[in-house]
Amino acid sequence: MTSLQQIDTRSPAGPVLGGAPAAARAKPARATLTPLNIALLLLLFYLVAVPLALLLVASFSPTGLPLDPGWGLVHFADVYGDPGFYRLVGNTVVFAIGCTLGALSVGGLLAWLVERTDLPFKGTARVAIALPMVLPPFLLAMGWALLASPRNGSLNELFKITLGLDQGPLNIYSLGGMVFVETLALVPSVYLILSSAFRNM
Repeated sequence: MTSLQQIDTRSPAGPVLGGAPAAARAKPARATLTPLNIALLLLLFYLVAVPLALLLVASFSPTGLPLDPGWGLVHFADVYGDPGFYRLVGNTVVFAIGCTLGALSVGGLLAWLVERTDLPFKGTARVAIALPMVLPPFLLAMGWALLASPRNGSLNELFKITLGLDQGPLNIYSLGGMVFVETLALVPSVYLILSSAFRNM
């Protein structure tokens, strides 16, 4: 056995010029609890856990105040015994499913057209589709409220004038209107996710 082979066998690093072992070089950095980290954790606990705990305790109090006597389940009985509660749950489910299906359909179609077809002006289309993501959400809501408000929305006023209607046909505050607006808000995110998948196919 040569001296070079002896060095290779005895060396924990493997190669002669390898230096420190790989396990020692790849040792992950250990997180340390500094006073700043502890202060931030305490602040987070105070802002999140404490209000949730007070809300939970108050839900068992007849007056809603944590220190009042006579705790019970009266609030839960009122909520789950109200038929309106189940109507709200149903509307929430319809809203969530409608927004999800609408955003997936529109965003998926746009991603396929831009990435898998010979659509002209693809660069402009990419920017136009993603542009709403940089706008504050309340601007989108305010814009559609001004356009399709049932009382004085611009589109409803236009329909009244041109079609001779007594009342505009659009109501952006209805369940369908809310699904429509939320779908438009979610389309850019769905497009960005699916476009990369279509691009790599």
